[in-house]
Amino acid sequence: MQEIILNSPLDMHIHFRDGNMLNTVAPLSAETFAGGVIMPNLVPPVDNLDRLIGYKTAVCAAIKHHTFTPYMTLFF
Repeated sequence: MQEIILNSPLDMHIHFRDGNMLNTVAPLSAETFAGGVIMPNLVPPVDNLDRLIGYKTAVCAAIKHHTFTPYMTLFF
């Protein structure tokens, strides 16, 4: 085998952060990947369901028109 083509790769470890960084990085990742595991280490950390839902809403808004599935995680 000489070549492997990944049509819909997943990024299994993404640090989008928040604010301007989120709005810059999320669309770029969404152009390349079909989805990704979103690391929740913000300040304050994403450590409960309310913060998780809020962060997912922000991530989806930053992705805009791209087809991308954010796999959200909690920080413990």
